[in-house]
Amino acid sequence: MADCLTLQLGGLAYTQSRVDEALAYYLQDLKLTRSEVGVNHPRVARILGSLGLVYDDKNDPLAGELYESSLAMLLDTYGSAHVDVATAR
Repeated sequence: MADCLTLQLGGLAYTQSRVDEALAYYLQDLKLTRSEVGVNHPRVARILGSLGLVYDDKNDPLAGELYESSLAMLLDTYGSAHVDVATAR
């Protein structure tokens, strides 16, 4: 799955403080994943959370919107008692 590799490359770039490169990988992964699984899926939520981290590092207010979208998808999918929802909060 190329999209999983793209997400991992984004994570690697992010941990190395290469936020612009991470952003490019995450956006590419978002596009691939949405075309594969649709727009409301836990994998999409995970990518939105990763994008939120990048935008937060850039002090961009879009970060909050991305976090909220990610959390809403996870709540819809798993409910409030799931561990993925707890870690997103």
